[in-house]
Amino acid sequence: MKMRFRFLALAVCLVLALTACKTNLPVPSAPQTTASTEAPSTAAPTEAPSTAAPTEPQTTASAQTMPAEVEVEGVPSFMHLTYDFHDYFTLGEYKGVSYEPTDSTVTAEELQAEIDTYLQNAATTKPSDKTVVENGDIVHITYKGYLDGVAFEGGDSGEAGYDLHVGSGEFVGNFEEQLIGKQVGTDVVLEGVRFPDNYRNNPDLSGKDTTFEVSIQYIAETVVPALDDAFVQGLGREGVDTVDKFRAWVQSYLQEQKAEEARSKDIASVISAVYNAGTSKGLPEETVKAFTDNLISMYEARAAQYGVDLGTLVGVMLQMTEEQFRTAARTSSEASVREEIVISAVAAAEKMDLSDAEYTAALDAFAKENGTTVDKVLASYQEDDLKSYFFLNKMRAFLLDSASPTK
Repeated sequence: MKMRFRFLALAVCLVLALTACKTNLPVPSAPQTTASTEAPSTAAPTEAPSTAAPTEPQTTASAQTMPAEVEVEGVPSFMHLTYDFHDYFTLGEYKGVSYEPTDSTVTAEELQAEIDTYLQNAATTKPSDKTVVENGDIVHITYKGYLDGVAFEGGDSGEAGYDLHVGSGEFVGNFEEQLIGKQVGTDVVLEGVRFPDNYRNNPDLSGKDTTFEVSIQYIAETVVPALDDAFVQGLGREGVDTVDKFRAWVQSYLQEQKAEEARSKDIASVISAVYNAGTSKGLPEETVKAFTDNLISMYEARAAQYGVDLGTLVGVMLQMTEEQFRTAARTSSEASVREEIVISAVAAAEKMDLSDAEYTAALDAFAKENGTTVDKVLASYQEDDLKSYFFLNKMRAFLLDSASPTK
């Protein structure tokens, strides 16, 4: 069956260090549950989701995996520390640490690339005059798959057919390769199309050779719309009805996005500088391991929901092998614990907490930013997770504002 991945980059309270580095792994969201309007296929997933900066709080680990909590003087109880940071870190200078600000300039190339993406997303296809399938073509086909002469579930495109980008690796085995060189308007039989081992969407097909009857309807030609006022108006964005206004809107959007990414990187740089200015005595291994195990388990759960194994999921989502992912999960967890240590130490030194007024204001702002209500936010998250998330943001802002950017 055709599988599409869509992921949200979620900020967890403690699991992820706030940087754009690929070793700081995004938390995978639940798969879409709405019915797809696309024709089914035998494709293995190949789309890489976004790894954008995190934006939402989420519970960091289940109670079953986390070590016992400890009370640490000067650190708000909603932080739920599982170690005393004094045992691992002595705070040094934390005000005035220097860092090199991240450039957030939107280049002309980035602006044009974003505009081109809008145009490509609005592109349509039409039959071309081409008669022989080549690698890279988009070919419109209908097909039906058979295992030992019997049609199997999910192997039928239906009468509507399907636009396949030959060479994309979207379909299993050598399905696409066998189409190369075939004539438009002919019916062909593709033999020996092997499904991957442990094919969870239909275990009966795992590692099996199948046969497909394929009708090659036509080779499609992509038609990209022109960038004109009519195209812009068709996007339906209020107040954006000319090409010039569209360019300005895209510029503003990209600038905001890059500014957020730059701020995340700057915060990570400052936290690293504060940590390096202090005296480190290692990391609480039990907590690092719990963070690592929990992060891996979240990916395993998502993989199961998509009907694939962990290796397939991280290959698609992060372009990593499973071994690389496990190493990155450990690295990400270590960075998260270091950030937690720094923030706890500074909070204790500054006697900082989250007041009721700050919590209420942050809760209101969070609900508005996400287009929902406070009641719905409270129904979705534990109060301590929200408080922890808002407090971490407060401390990050404090550290960044206290630092000295280099010229």
